[in-house]
Amino acid sequence: MAIGTHPRFDDSGLLPNTTYFYRYFSVYKGIENPTPSPEISVTTWLNPPTLLTATATSTTSINGSWSQVTGNTGYELRAYACYGTVSEITTNPATYCNNSYPSYISLAADVTNGTVSPYGGYRAYNVSVGAKNSGGSSIDSNKILIFMPLAVTLTNVEIPASTQLKLVWTNTTEDYFDVQRRLPPDTNWTTVKSGLAANTLSWTDTTVTNGIEYCYRIRAYTAAGGPADAFSAESCNTAQAPPAPPSLTLSTETATTIRFDWNNTSYPTATNFDIYVQPYQYYAGGLPETIRPTGPQPVW
Repeated sequence: MAIGTHPRFDDSGLLPNTTYFYRYFSVYKGIENPTPSPEISVTTWLNPPTLLTATATSTTSINGSWSQVTGNTGYELRAYACYGTVSEITTNPATYCNNSYPSYISLAADVTNGTVSPYGGYRAYNVSVGAKNSGGSSIDSNKILIFMPLAVTLTNVEIPASTQLKLVWTNTTEDYFDVQRRLPPDTNWTTVKSGLAANTLSWTDTTVTNGIEYCYRIRAYTAAGGPADAFSAESCNTAQAPPAPPSLTLSTETATTIRFDWNNTSYPTATNFDIYVQPYQYYAGGLPETIRPTGPQPVW
């Protein structure tokens, strides 16, 4: 095959994962040199796998799964950083997501899932996977756009009643919150509330049973990017009736003294009691008197 004086020739229509051998002859003024160049070989890349899923598993990591490609010697899970607003990235990821120099992790042959920790802490990443063989790494697979979740912390699970557990969490700039629940020792999670509006900082589960322990976790996500499966650490508590408040009785001892008596059986381990007297106007910032218990029938 004559290729003229051009120093480049593209041999197309080849088979993937196949080794081809080449040599060339020089021709000068129509006369071919009978001595060929040294023989060289090259192996074509594999076709890329199909990226099946990509999920943010935390604020700094993305898990992906893909189809198997015969003849692979390994895979690369890649994450391309995206710049811009959520709306810009969602509308045109090809423009706002980098198409070179991805964060990536190299994985062993025949695995079909892995986790990459992208650099930079960007709001979103375009995720792909490539297959490796002796010829190198394949082109990118299809890409899945992933928005990284903003951190949310489940700070407490309170007990307002025997059939209620109240979740309290920190705020983020996301649009929605989802709540999941499990019953130990079961490790399977069930979504019990989804789509809580932005700036919601608590939610009460009224479907619990007295005496049963429940564990919760929460995630925040943006409407434009869709939910990202990155949940807070779990927090657990047992639904139960809160103890009854101490029963209080008052009596006058002198013209300037009022005696307070209360029953402490509901709070045997209490170390302090606060007494609110009307002139303190607690609702306006007044402070209570605080005393230490002296026995089963504290007196003040």
